[in-house]
Amino acid sequence: MVTRAMIVYLVLNFFGGFGKKQGPPAAIVPEDLVQTMPTGPVFGEPQKALLLWPPRTRADLFVYISEDYDFNDFNNKDSLVWRTNDIELGRWDEDRVVNLSIIPSNNNGTLYAHIYFAKQPAILDPSAPGFSVDGRVYTRKMLTRYLVKKKEFKVKKLVGSKHDETESEKQADETPAPSSTIASYWHQNLTLNVLNDYPVVPYAAVPPELKWMYQVESTGLRDQHGHGFVLPVLYVNDFWLLRDQMTAINNTVKELPLRINYYPLSYMKLQLYASMDIGMKRQADMMGGSTSELDEVKRMLIETNPYLLILTAVVSALHSLFEMLAFKNDIAFWKDKKNTAGLSVRAIFLDIAQQIIVFAYLMDNNQETSYMILIGQGVGLAIELWKVKKALKVDIVRSTSGILPYRLHFNTAEPMTDLESKTKEYDEEAFKYLTWAAFPLLGAYAVYSLLYQEHKSWYSFVVGTLVGFVYTFGFIKMTPQLFINYKLKSVAHMPFRTMMYKSLNTFIDDLFSFIIKMPMLHRLACLRDDVVFFIYLYQRYIYRTDHSRANEFGQVGEETTGEETKPLLEGTEKTESKKDK
Repeated sequence: MVTRAMIVYLVLNFFGGFGKKQGPPAAIVPEDLVQTMPTGPVFGEPQKALLLWPPRTRADLFVYISEDYDFNDFNNKDSLVWRTNDIELGRWDEDRVVNLSIIPSNNNGTLYAHIYFAKQPAILDPSAPGFSVDGRVYTRKMLTRYLVKKKEFKVKKLVGSKHDETESEKQADETPAPSSTIASYWHQNLTLNVLNDYPVVPYAAVPPELKWMYQVESTGLRDQHGHGFVLPVLYVNDFWLLRDQMTAINNTVKELPLRINYYPLSYMKLQLYASMDIGMKRQADMMGGSTSELDEVKRMLIETNPYLLILTAVVSALHSLFEMLAFKNDIAFWKDKKNTAGLSVRAIFLDIAQQIIVFAYLMDNNQETSYMILIGQGVGLAIELWKVKKALKVDIVRSTSGILPYRLHFNTAEPMTDLESKTKEYDEEAFKYLTWAAFPLLGAYAVYSLLYQEHKSWYSFVVGTLVGFVYTFGFIKMTPQLFINYKLKSVAHMPFRTMMYKSLNTFIDDLFSFIIKMPMLHRLACLRDDVVFFIYLYQRYIYRTDHSRANEFGQVGEETTGEETKPLLEGTEKTESKKDK
């Protein structure tokens, strides 16, 4: 979340500028730079450097496209796809765009863009009279991109669509796809930037991964302060390129669209773009080459309103904070819990089942799932499994019936009290009513999904149906606990802080359910937990607890202290009155 907040801050300051146009740099008058013009050669790498070309230098931009990696055919008019003249260094309104159609190469060859930025009179050919190596800047960009092809999962109706499936489709389904097929892709945008202000570049301190951008003046000239000189930086900006914006190149493609955009860039923006681009590529390498997570960050920066970005950063930070506090308090509550009085153990098992179903669904759709969501889901599942170990004694016993020779036997870790026995009785009663409602709903939903929805496989159908049921009717997992609270006329056994933090997270989810586009069913699912929480608040209101005295569970405030008192199932008021006598 800190990384996202930093990205939002930097983007709002450097990319958006809050709607203000960037003015020219202060040091732009030629007279101000007379003292820094070259005075003589000095050998060795400069510690600091200035731009060699003075302000208001006019230059031309050339873009050649060729299959040759090394290009020197400057007279080939077919290769020259764009030339724009009279670009003035120091001007910030130099925004030039051209839209082209490129013929793809034969036999799936690779296309390169050879880009030259030359000051007037522009001489590109090294063999031509008057050529100066410091009079032009060159960079090369591979336009044909080779990426691992995304797995394409074919979905179909599992029932009632056999007659619509052709023999070729059947064979395609039966043929396993290669795990890493490389395909060629094309992106229609080519963004070119030139460094437009005149900072003192700390050349010796520039990180090695960024030093390639700077071309040092060829003769080693220094000014009177010992500063060296570098040529203008020509930067191909791929930062806003997204994977899903690329189109696959195949035999059916006859033309490839190409939009070339040139505009100047400040030193701070250039450093930011280059550093973030390299940082994201490193993260992608650490994640096995996947760029889906990083593309989502870029998409958020592109498509989201700046003010909504700020709100997203704040709310996301709060969401993460509340989630950690909920985990912390949940662990602390169960760590000190000596028995299961008043708590629904079946609700814990139901929650484990739902967590496993959701986790399996996320793994089945892992290409569309964030790693942060998977980690959070995995941590929640681990905590629920740990609760079972705290609440019950788990033994492996020999099975007298069934297929497996052994089975798990669950029993209470300590001898059951009267209150625990009543809790177990109410828990069984609540689940009896719950199954009457849940199983018909699950059956109806499964039939609907099987007949009217498409699935990748029977496994995906089972997981998708179960997770759809969980998302839609997930709030019923808390109804046994509400029923137990009602029967015991008490909520003293409930982890209030944990529920509060989880409920705050549901309110945050409710907020974004109306901001972010999503299906109506999922929007309603975001609101479902609020119903349970408000019922719990009502129960907390009518079943008052005096936190200054031990309750019927032997608890004082948030801690478990003192001796346990004999519980009275009729409510806390009678318990307290007997203590007073």
